[in-house]
Amino acid sequence: MKFTDRLISDHRSIRKQLETLAKTADQPAPWDWTRIRQRTGLLTRIVVTHAQAEEALLFPLMRECPKIPRVDMDHYVEEHQAIVKYLSRLEDAVGAVGPGSRLWPQDFSLLEKALEKHFKREEEQLFPLAEEFLGAERLETLSLQWDAQ
Repeated sequence: MKFTDRLISDHRSIRKQLETLAKTADQPAPWDWTRIRQRTGLLTRIVVTHAQAEEALLFPLMRECPKIPRVDMDHYVEEHQAIVKYLSRLEDAVGAVGPGSRLWPQDFSLLEKALEKHFKREEEQLFPLAEEFLGAERLETLSLQWDAQ
């Protein structure tokens, strides 16, 4: 399987986690904190692993692509950093006891918007260029490299 296909599959998994959390965030308190914390922890693990895979394997190669300005590749990394900060804020909010915990739906909304914007850019711009620049064989090799790590 090509690495870009795996990354898109990750996007689908993350979107499913976001959907589940969104349904909970739309409900009035009291919330099922155990379930929210579990879902948030799972979401964090998937997103962080996904970002690490991109930054370790795909981004260094795509920095060599003449069709992508270096500043654009830097922006993808900056988006990852912002998303990790949103995840941290969300984890703090769902781990809090008291008034701060009531803010978790707003923190979740910020994270959800940042992820969707990032995924859209990757799926519409970066991944098609990666397919063109690296080719199917190299993308399959990247997928095997990720499995070996």
